[in-house]
Parts: sequence; C-alpha cells; structure tokens
Amino acid sequence: MTASAGRDDIRSPRSGEGRHRGPRPTLLLVDDAPDVLRNVARLLDRASVTVRASTSLGEARRVLLAGAVVDGALVDRQLADGSGLELMEELRVTDPAVPLGLMSGYAMDDALNHASRLDASVYRKPFRFAALRPFVRRAWLHRLGRSSLLDLLEDSWRLTPRERTCLEQHTLRGLTYARVAEACGISVPTAKTYVQRALIKLDCGSGADLRRELRQARERLLEAIDDAPA
Repeated sequence: MTASAGRDDIRSPRSGEGRHRGPRPTLLLVDDAPDVLRNVARLLDRASVTVRASTSLGEARRVLLAGAVVDGALVDRQLADGSGLELMEELRVTDPAVPLGLMSGYAMDDALNHASRLDASVYRKPFRFAALRPFVRRAWLHRLGRSSLLDLLEDSWRLTPRERTCLEQHTLRGLTYARVAEACGISVPTAKTYVQRALIKLDCGSGADLRRELRQARERLLEAIDDAPA
C-alpha cells in the first residue's frame, strides 16, 4: 500500500502489492492525529488500496485540487481547520457516487442526520477492519467502474492499445464491427482481426468466454476483500 501525507509518507510494515489484480482504488484519509492516520492506513492495507493521507482540510483540498481522483474518503469529524463534514459535502458534489465515511472518537448523535443526507457511513474510533470491509468493497467497485475490467485479467498486459480498444468496444460494450471500425478509423476486417487476436492472447475462445472470465475475476477480487482478516 502506498500512503502519502504531504511531505511525509505513511507506509505499512507490509506491502499489499500483488494480492489483488487490477486497478487499485485510492482512498482519501483525513485525520489530524498522525497515529490514527497510521493505524487506519494499516487496516486499509489488508485490502490493497492506495491511501492519500492528509492531516487537515486544507491539505486534503490541495490534494484534490492537484488532480487526485479518489474512490472513497474517510474523514475525521472535527479537524483543526474545520469540520470533516464540509469536505464530505464538497466530495459529494464532485462525485455523487463516491463512498464517504465519517470518523470520530466521540459520540456523533448530532451528526448522524447530516451524514445520512450525504449517504456516508459513520465510524466510532477505534475500529477494526471488519467495520471498514463494506466501505472498502464499495471503493473497489467505484474504482472498477471507472477503469477497464480487462485489467483484472493476468494477461491483459499483452494487448496492444488497438486490440484493447476494439475488444472493449465490441465484446464489452456490444458495438458492431462496423461501428468499431468507424470509431477507430480502420476497416471492418481489421477490427475483427484485432478482436480475434486479443481473445487469443487472453486465452478466451469467444466474447462470451471473456465476459465469463471477467465476472469470475471480479467475484474473486471481492471475495478476497471479504476474506481479509478482521
């Protein structure tokens, strides 16, 4: 897991690399207590996510303004420079589907309605990974939704950019070869050739085989998250 917090990096004592194939979700973690950042980052390492850690609202906003795209945010309710709910409001406007989680070491009865309006989960610190499991699962689904599912397959690196494009458009999006050819500026026979080559490289006999492989790969990934130690 890679976790960054301004000038300092928070790194887990063990790496999550390689335990889950495919694009890794990025979670924004905001808390003004360094020990909390470090402990929560260790918990998230079990699901092989990338953590962008910040100690203030201002720092988190700078991360986002710099172009960071996040698949979830865990934010402390009260920070030195304001309420974490402010940042969550901003994130919800930017991405209505991004998973949000509000953290606090104190009772949050007065914040529950606000969190509910934001469709945000609420976590009382300290907590175990078991509490975060549904949140992490949603973050993985959010990441998969904005990337190519082909990245879940072991041999996807073998595809050329044109093979990948033709395969995605025809086999996953359902476009006809004629529309694929038009979009790519190639002939229909060439589009067919690219798709056939891609299927061979992925060891799939047909588009139906590929779609089945992708469903199974997605299920394996989510099962691995569900099976991570609590």
